[in-house]
Amino acid sequence: MTALSDIVVPLLSILVGAVITYAVNVADRGRRRVEDVLAHAIGAVATVIATSDFVQRVEWQGASPADQKAMDAEVARDSVRAWVKAVADARVAVAHASAYVPELAVRLRASPNAFTRDADETLALLHAALSEAQKRWWRASASTY
Repeated sequence: MTALSDIVVPLLSILVGAVITYAVNVADRGRRRVEDVLAHAIGAVATVIATSDFVQRVEWQGASPADQKAMDAEVARDSVRAWVKAVADARVAVAHASAYVPELAVRLRASPNAFTRDADETLALLHAALSEAQKRWWRASASTY
């Protein structure tokens, strides 16, 4: 009987430890997924805010008036392209985040200008949701110890 318990007890101990580790990792992975989606959306919306202030003119020392005008047109065009891309990327990120923050779904139907105008509110909602997700995790982990 002693030889059997010398084999079974360590094996059961290892099995119980593996099950606990697996359960903790699965829960942690799910929490991190939500936080990653929200953090990505925060970054994307912040990029919209940053690109919405278009660069109008870049001083080019020694350039002819025609070259300066062409440069200004190119800079303005690139600024608008960057903003359009940022809005598109942010809408996708907010769409993913709306699975966790349903209030965001209504913002997906907004025009690019309206989406940009409301970007600060969207950012505040995302920050609040991320903060709440982190608090929920800390409360849950504190109660288990």
